[in-house]
Amino acid sequence: MERPTVLLAVAEDDDAYVDALQRAGFEPLSVDPARVHDMPSVDMGVVDCDLPSEVVSAVYQQLQASKVTATLLLVGPSTDLPEGVGASGDEVALKPLPPDSLVYRL
Repeated sequence: MERPTVLLAVAEDDDAYVDALQRAGFEPLSVDPARVHDMPSVDMGVVDCDLPSEVVSAVYQQLQASKVTATLLLVGPSTDLPEGVGASGDEVALKPLPPDSLVYRL
Protein backbone atom coordinates (compact mmCIF):
# COMPACT_ATOMS: atom_id res chain seq x y z
CA MET A 1 0.00 0.00 0.00
CA GLU A 2 1.29 3.47 -0.90
CA ARG A 3 1.89 6.00 1.83
CA PRO A 4 -0.63 8.86 1.73
CA THR A 5 1.02 12.13 0.70
CA VAL A 6 0.21 15.11 2.94
CA LEU A 7 0.87 18.69 1.91
CA LEU A 8 1.94 20.87 4.85
CA ALA A 9 1.46 24.63 4.60
CA VAL A 10 2.22 25.76 8.14
CA ALA A 11 3.48 29.06 9.56
CA GLU A 12 5.85 27.71 12.19
CA ASP A 13 8.75 25.30 11.82
CA ASP A 14 7.26 22.10 10.43
CA ASP A 15 10.05 19.66 11.42
CA ALA A 16 8.05 18.17 14.31
CA TYR A 17 5.00 17.68 12.05
CA VAL A 18 7.12 16.08 9.33
CA ASP A 19 8.73 13.69 11.82
CA ALA A 20 5.39 12.66 13.37
CA LEU A 21 3.78 12.12 9.97
CA GLN A 22 6.70 10.03 8.71
CA ARG A 23 6.60 7.84 11.84
CA ALA A 24 2.87 7.30 11.23
CA GLY A 25 3.42 6.17 7.64
CA PHE A 26 2.57 9.38 5.79
CA GLU A 27 4.71 11.09 3.17
CA PRO A 28 4.74 14.78 4.16
CA LEU A 29 5.59 17.54 1.70
CA SER A 30 6.15 21.13 2.77
CA VAL A 31 4.78 23.80 0.48
CA ASP A 32 6.92 26.66 -0.77
CA PRO A 33 4.61 29.71 -0.86
CA ALA A 34 6.45 30.97 -3.94
CA ARG A 35 5.71 27.73 -5.83
CA VAL A 36 2.13 27.01 -4.81
CA HIS A 37 1.02 26.47 -8.40
CA ASP A 38 3.71 23.81 -8.90
CA MET A 39 2.42 21.57 -6.10
CA PRO A 40 2.76 17.85 -6.68
CA SER A 41 -0.24 15.58 -6.41
CA VAL A 42 -1.21 14.96 -2.78
CA ASP A 43 -3.81 12.92 -0.91
CA MET A 44 -4.43 15.33 1.98
CA GLY A 45 -3.68 18.90 2.89
CA VAL A 46 -2.94 20.79 6.11
CA VAL A 47 -3.23 24.57 5.83
CA ASP A 48 -2.29 27.01 8.59
CA CYS A 49 -4.83 29.79 8.15
CA ASP A 50 -2.54 32.27 9.93
CA LEU A 51 -0.27 32.35 6.87
CA PRO A 52 -0.77 35.41 4.65
CA SER A 53 -4.29 35.27 3.23
CA GLU A 54 -3.06 35.14 -0.37
CA VAL A 55 -0.96 32.05 0.45
CA VAL A 56 -3.86 30.37 2.27
CA SER A 57 -6.18 31.07 -0.65
CA ALA A 58 -3.69 29.87 -3.27
CA VAL A 59 -2.86 26.63 -1.43
CA TYR A 60 -6.53 25.93 -0.72
CA GLN A 61 -7.52 26.57 -4.35
CA GLN A 62 -4.79 24.20 -5.57
CA LEU A 63 -5.95 21.50 -3.15
CA GLN A 64 -9.54 21.89 -4.30
CA ALA A 65 -8.54 21.92 -7.98
CA SER A 66 -6.65 18.65 -7.51
CA LYS A 67 -9.75 17.06 -5.95
CA VAL A 68 -8.11 16.57 -2.54
CA THR A 69 -10.96 15.55 -0.27
CA ALA A 70 -9.22 15.70 3.11
CA THR A 71 -8.16 19.21 4.11
CA LEU A 72 -7.37 20.19 7.68
CA LEU A 73 -7.51 23.93 8.37
CA LEU A 74 -5.47 25.07 11.37
CA VAL A 75 -6.95 28.17 13.00
CA GLY A 76 -6.12 30.34 15.97
CA PRO A 77 -8.61 32.02 18.29
CA SER A 78 -8.68 35.17 16.14
CA THR A 79 -8.15 33.68 12.68
CA ASP A 80 -10.26 35.07 9.86
CA LEU A 81 -10.55 32.67 6.96
CA PRO A 82 -10.02 34.29 3.57
CA GLU A 83 -13.06 34.31 1.31
CA GLY A 84 -13.45 31.00 -0.52
CA VAL A 85 -11.54 28.98 2.07
CA GLY A 86 -13.43 26.30 3.95
CA ALA A 87 -16.04 23.85 2.78
CA SER A 88 -18.40 21.46 4.52
CA GLY A 89 -16.02 18.52 4.02
CA ASP A 90 -13.01 20.25 5.61
CA GLU A 91 -11.81 19.62 9.13
CA VAL A 92 -10.88 22.50 11.42
CA ALA A 93 -8.40 22.26 14.32
CA LEU A 94 -7.55 24.92 16.89
CA LYS A 95 -3.90 25.90 17.18
CA PRO A 96 -1.54 25.08 18.72
CA LEU A 97 -1.91 21.52 17.49
CA PRO A 98 0.68 19.05 18.80
CA PRO A 99 2.26 16.85 16.10
CA ASP A 100 0.70 13.65 17.45
CA SER A 101 -2.72 15.32 17.39
CA LEU A 102 -2.18 16.25 13.76
CA VAL A 103 -1.49 12.59 12.94
CA TYR A 104 -4.61 11.55 14.83
CA ARG A 105 -6.75 14.13 12.99
CA LEU A 106 -5.53 12.94 9.60
